[in-house]
Amino acid sequence: MPDEIQSLYTLHGRVVTMNDARDILDAGVIYIQGKRIMAVLPASEPAPVPFKDNPLVHSVVTNGTIYPGMIELHNHLSYNILPQWVVPKKFPRRARWAAHKDKTKLITGPMQVLGHSRGFPEAIARYVEAKCLLAGVTTSQGLKLSGVGIEKFYKGIVRNVEQGGNPELPAARTRIPDLEASEIDKFHTNLKKLEDKSALLLHLSEGVDDKSREPFLTLQRDNGEWAITNALAGIHCAGLWEEDFITLQAHGGSMVWSPLSNLMLYQETARIKDARDAGVLIALGSDWSPSGSKNLLGELKIAHIHSQQMGGLFTAQELVEMVTVNPARIVKWHQALGSLQSSYLADLIVLDGTAGDPYDNLIAATEASISLVMIDGVPRCWRQSLAPVFPSGTEQLQVGAELRTLNLFDPSANLALHDLTIAAARERLQHGLHRLPELALELENASAMGAALGFDPIANEAFPILVLDEDELLTEPMRPLFSGNADEELHELAQILAGIKYSDLLQGVVVELDPLTMVDDPGFFQLFASQRNLNQDLKLALAAFYGIPLPPPISGKVTQPAASAARARVRTLKELITLSANGYLSLADRQRIVEQALVLLERVYVHLPFKRAMHAIDPVQRLKLLQYRLEQVQMGSAAQPGLQLPPEIEFHKEMISIFTSLRDLHTNYLLPKPYRGMVAYLPFVIEAYTETNDAGKIHRFIASKILTPYQTKYFTQGVEVLYWNGIPIQQAIALNGEHQAGGNPDARLARGLEALTIRPLARSLPPDEEWVVLTYKDNNGDVRTLKQEWLVFDPDLSGGIDAESGVLPATALGLDVQADIINKSKKSFYASPGVNKVASQAQSAPKIVQAIFNGTEITTGLPNFKAFAGQHNGLGFGYIRIYTFNVADDVAFVDLFLDIVKQLPETGLIIDVRNNGGGLIWAAERLLQALVARPIEPQPAQFINTSLTLEICRRNNPSQVVSSLDLNRWIPSIEQSIQTGAAYSLGYPITPLSRLQGIQAGYPGKVVLITDALCYSATDMFAAGFKDHGIGKILGTSGNTGAGGANVWTHTLLDRLLRQPGPPYTPYPTSPFKPLPFGAEMRVAIRRTLRVGAQAGVPVEDLGITPDEIHDLTRDDLLYDNVDLIKHACMMLV
Repeated sequence: MPDEIQSLYTLHGRVVTMNDARDILDAGVIYIQGKRIMAVLPASEPAPVPFKDNPLVHSVVTNGTIYPGMIELHNHLSYNILPQWVVPKKFPRRARWAAHKDKTKLITGPMQVLGHSRGFPEAIARYVEAKCLLAGVTTSQGLKLSGVGIEKFYKGIVRNVEQGGNPELPAARTRIPDLEASEIDKFHTNLKKLEDKSALLLHLSEGVDDKSREPFLTLQRDNGEWAITNALAGIHCAGLWEEDFITLQAHGGSMVWSPLSNLMLYQETARIKDARDAGVLIALGSDWSPSGSKNLLGELKIAHIHSQQMGGLFTAQELVEMVTVNPARIVKWHQALGSLQSSYLADLIVLDGTAGDPYDNLIAATEASISLVMIDGVPRCWRQSLAPVFPSGTEQLQVGAELRTLNLFDPSANLALHDLTIAAARERLQHGLHRLPELALELENASAMGAALGFDPIANEAFPILVLDEDELLTEPMRPLFSGNADEELHELAQILAGIKYSDLLQGVVVELDPLTMVDDPGFFQLFASQRNLNQDLKLALAAFYGIPLPPPISGKVTQPAASAARARVRTLKELITLSANGYLSLADRQRIVEQALVLLERVYVHLPFKRAMHAIDPVQRLKLLQYRLEQVQMGSAAQPGLQLPPEIEFHKEMISIFTSLRDLHTNYLLPKPYRGMVAYLPFVIEAYTETNDAGKIHRFIASKILTPYQTKYFTQGVEVLYWNGIPIQQAIALNGEHQAGGNPDARLARGLEALTIRPLARSLPPDEEWVVLTYKDNNGDVRTLKQEWLVFDPDLSGGIDAESGVLPATALGLDVQADIINKSKKSFYASPGVNKVASQAQSAPKIVQAIFNGTEITTGLPNFKAFAGQHNGLGFGYIRIYTFNVADDVAFVDLFLDIVKQLPETGLIIDVRNNGGGLIWAAERLLQALVARPIEPQPAQFINTSLTLEICRRNNPSQVVSSLDLNRWIPSIEQSIQTGAAYSLGYPITPLSRLQGIQAGYPGKVVLITDALCYSATDMFAAGFKDHGIGKILGTSGNTGAGGANVWTHTLLDRLLRQPGPPYTPYPTSPFKPLPFGAEMRVAIRRTLRVGAQAGVPVEDLGITPDEIHDLTRDDLLYDNVDLIKHACMMLV
């Protein structure tokens, strides 16, 4: 729990008061005590009591401009986890799009499922609230939670206008459905009670055809009076005519304008000039992310652009009033919020800089421009430069190129959110949005079918559920969206909803979580460019605000929403290349990336001396040359006039080439958006086997797996591949291997073969060709060709440890990230039921186990393992395949392994770790201990001796950032290196001895380990420990393992470890680590591991572990689940 926030602050900067006089203090000070502003004064005036000469006052020099916190009166916040919906056509009014089948499938369905599933409503609340905070919105609207013990209206950090909270802030009421004529008298009576006291926010005339005007006309009673008072605020008012706005204003009514949502859906918005001319009080609302702005900053820009296109309807000051004083007046909060004045509540935001027109600056601002958000006098979000003044906060997020600290602790908030971080909420929501049909089925199985929902919302459960205001028709008796029950739209909608089962409706629907900010979502504009109802000038103008060239629209029909175009829309490599043609990285972004790469390689990379010697490389010099060329572009070289920034892809190619030259799969440059998270693939797998005849060994290559939609009459499983784009296949593999980072020839060839058909684009360059031509021999012996386009998809990469997180296991990783992504991708294609089927003529694995080994498959309960018990030549044996050590819980992992072993014979055990790219070092070494009764010796790990590694160890001695991390043992030997000249520190285990205790005694029989050249990192360590402790023999399908011996940390983790102060040290004033732009990342081998036993002190890196025997894979191994390989291993058990 963070420390109590100090109650006395002075904020220095330019102050935009938004008071009645609209005073602007160029050099002003805001004095805050507790929740309230005590004074707003010019800096030249003396400080009031109790601020004068008080050491408890926290003085904040903002170097920026201070505004009131922004207030939003129209948002359906619950839906703001969803990305843009590419609106399929122009609609005349609300009921038409509300009834559209795509909206039901892509918006209503996902929200109904998540909104009623345990654990998701609070994650939604936390995530959408963060969206508001990061954009400077301190008050919003449209989030309700219900359930046992939960308040109806959400209470969190950001104020909720429907919640209120004290007499100064009366709770507003809201209504979405239109009024029937029979309701008007009662409605008017209730509205009169709210007059001068509160507000009713009413969706009013949402549409642009004549029928859309009817709900407004319904407000006129039979006696001619209008059911309008100063308590009524009409949301949208898109169907009102000029005389209607005059009527609205004459009776004290106001409006909330949402221009982008109107324009996206209807191609038009409210007659805003008529509203202005009538004197109607106007506020802004962003509506929701599916068809509106991501936040109020975005809506301000749209309002400004539309105003300019209409001839300059509003000044910049008038637009800023629409998000500050005007909404405060509408909800009767104007005596406490909306401006910066003495006695007002201290809700405010700070923008960078003090130059220029402050109103224009707020309109132009992005989330990256906001350096501070304060609510009720409590700092809630701030830039790192302000960190010394404020408490530690509850977590950090990256916004653009910089970190923001957030303080989300609030004892008065809903209990369900007390310990929920944004990072945890994001992970939970991403997972849920990727498995909507399964969640829907769980709901349907847990309750009786409802006629409209298809499942009961489980309203009596003791956990919160969302009240989804935008889909009230789904949870209440059918109510008309418009006057007149005969509306054809209602019948259409009723047919869509009648008896619906969301588990069926959502089959194949994968929705991506909408990013928190615009500056971290460049893919937004691919979807924005595809909105058919928006004019091109508006699209270009909004993109210009964010400094992003407008990309081309998505080709073809778009039927599925996405967080970014790159992640959900791109299906071919050509589309991805088109999307990324203009790139996102500025010159400064590229310079930042190169600078940070130099910091990693020169100052913390543990293998640099070793790699320079072993591979005769100089990556540091290459980076310095690249840095120099970028500086020449920045300065404009006299010797090279007209020097321009090369295409972004060329920059990525050079960075990857530099990192690949290290021959180290731990130390990577991971590409930013749109590549990160994307995988290029061909819909088949090519594998190699060896045939032996009188002439010797012949290597052959077959298509061992083919996704069903891509098999043809002749291109079927088992066909032999002869040429790749006209190059003999074996030569093509060797050429491809030279571009891979394997530390030995076996590793490079293995990765060269694998990368023929699948490439994680965060780590590998996109293929140069858009398609490949495969020459193959079909199963009849005829030579044929196949042309196949490269495809792109976004696999589910959940599971394991988040390497960028601040948890202790993230500091104990030994993982080949490329192998991890590839294995998870292959699982999506070839292992996940219902995702893709594999064309196969072979017997299934259980049948092979039964027929060949007379065995039984063991249910493992986790995808990390595959196991069976069998017999061969009278020997009973067990077989366990371990796919990954990338697990979050090493104890549970080993316990499950031991549970499996109990079901296997004790006369022999085969452990197969091929293709295992490593993971949690604790899990690998704990599993070693489970195999033997005697204590094992975990591998020691060394830092390279530099001033920076020393500083990292000192600041985490113990760590104030990562709980239980203590690097104390490494400090003395790094300090002594100044005298000794030693390159490396002394070595100490990464796995604490305590984690190796209390494990069940070892396996009693013989054990054989199967390895290959794709084993890496923690798996290399496991294989080395297996050999060094004499546990058993090793059978390799390659002559070596991948040879990766290191603990790997991410740039983000290093940044956190060094930036955060820890006693007795003060914050590091010159931390070399800076956040990377647009989701770019780097990983570095931070500690190298050494073998033990007879090989004590020998590094694993590049040397690997050679097997005792080698098995050449056969065709039957590839097609029949490793049958010959297992027989060979059984022979070694005898």
